[in-house]
Amino acid sequence: MNIMSFILGVGCGVKSATPTPFILTQPEDQTGAIDSYATFAVTTDDDTNNIFQWISKAPSSDKWVITNFTSSKTPTLSVKITEARNGYTYKCVVVNAATGEAQASNGAVLHVQ
Repeated sequence: MNIMSFILGVGCGVKSATPTPFILTQPEDQTGAIDSYATFAVTTDDDTNNIFQWISKAPSSDKWVITNFTSSKTPTLSVKITEARNGYTYKCVVVNAATGEAQASNGAVLHVQ
């Protein structure tokens, strides 16, 4: 399953014998001042063989979109805090590069002081 299929809900909950990434540490809500940076992070059982993609959702939306930050494809996402991003939820989709199996982290919310 590819990242977009996972985000769109296609194949979610499918069980198979192939290894699914296991998220050890979930991202946590972040609070910060405008123009500072918030950091969201996940750790997995195998960071070297996993592909990471952070997605976000506006507070008034139910649609997840792929983030376009420099760190969007790493286990740690750095987001510049702006008033417009207040209430956004961020989560990481982790894909096993060998099998295509995916797991999404819990969502974490950005709060602006």
